[in-house]
Amino acid sequence: DVAKCTVKNQKLPTLQISKNTVGGFGKFDFTVTNGTGSFATSVTTSNGTNPSDGDISLVKSEKHTISESMQSGWEFVEASCNVAHANQTTTTLGPFTSNPFDIALDSGDVAKCTVKNQKLPTLQISKNTVGGFGKFDFTVTNGTGSFATSVTTSNGTNPADGDVNIVTIGSHTVTETPQAGWEKVST
Repeated sequence: DVAKCTVKNQKLPTLQISKNTVGGFGKFDFTVTNGTGSFATSVTTSNGTNPSDGDISLVKSEKHTISESMQSGWEFVEASCNVAHANQTTTTLGPFTSNPFDIALDSGDVAKCTVKNQKLPTLQISKNTVGGFGKFDFTVTNGTGSFATSVTTSNGTNPADGDVNIVTIGSHTVTETPQAGWEKVST
């Protein structure tokens, strides 16, 4: 008798994360999780390499959750994935507008997911006083909320700079709280 054994192999899909940043550059960390485990990867953008491609990773044929560790001062904008299938067709997944996002890959798929982030603006209030020093309170308001900040002038720090605050994109109104014994001269 002759025994015939058939061995079947499955080509693993690959996943590559590409990073596109608006307003700045940096190193961005991701975790890819599936039913059997997870792995971490990073992508660094810089002047001249934006967007920037991360490493190509072999993954399992199943659903994957891609999660970005958001850095302070950055906002997730969207992600989309171009998938080349083993049958020579392509699919675009997304745009995904929330972090994390899920994609499903089959045997032989080649996926490249591009994640776009935007650097948030910062706002710093500087205060200059004439004839004295003190603590001055401000409220910064935009369409989604407000926050309070203060600036203290003193001998040797006039004008004085307040804290650098990360703010949302859009218009902001800065209002100084009136203080007894002081009048506003200019803005």
